[in-house]
Amino acid sequence: MQYFLRGRQSLLLLLLVGASKIPLEAGEGIFFQRNIWAKRQPGNKSRTNIIMFVHLNVHSNFSAMRGVALQPQLLDCARNYGMQYLAMTETNGLWGFIRFVQHARAAKIKPLAGVNLITKYDEVVLLAENQTGYENICRATSRVHDDDTQSMAKILDAVTSGVFVLSPKAATLRSLIQTIPNSHLFVELRPGIEEAQARNLS
Repeated sequence: MQYFLRGRQSLLLLLLVGASKIPLEAGEGIFFQRNIWAKRQPGNKSRTNIIMFVHLNVHSNFSAMRGVALQPQLLDCARNYGMQYLAMTETNGLWGFIRFVQHARAAKIKPLAGVNLITKYDEVVLLAENQTGYENICRATSRVHDDDTQSMAKILDAVTSGVFVLSPKAATLRSLIQTIPNSHLFVELRPGIEEAQARNLS
């Protein structure tokens, strides 16, 4: 089963849809179609010319103090909203990712590999573009476990090939822009950050 994001265009589209637009527990899904927001109720199976919203930063009960839902529950909720992909980005580790892939296969949802790296001073989301990216995510995660006081630029030094990096913080983005190409560095949309604000950051 494929669990990588392939290509910049798909990720750009997902980011334009916006992770801050709808939480998983909300009452309706929000989808993007030709620059127009289209709302539909859960259970509506019509997908004509609609590209679905996808969550790119999700925590399950494998992330202590940050997630409480079980992986199958998250996948069921995503499927009920017509989502075809879901990224699992546990805190500082790929905890339970093999199980997530197995649960996703059963739910007929394509899993995306990632991690939410959190240090004492910073935070980013890493998503794997390919196998090299997955391996580099593992390396970056090990560096956080070795020393969580390092700067994010130092943690990601020489381990960003095949990795998409998302952050909502201007200072973090500025520190990474010299080493990560524009094709792989993105402003993360999350609750509390408006789309206009994210566009200004970009």
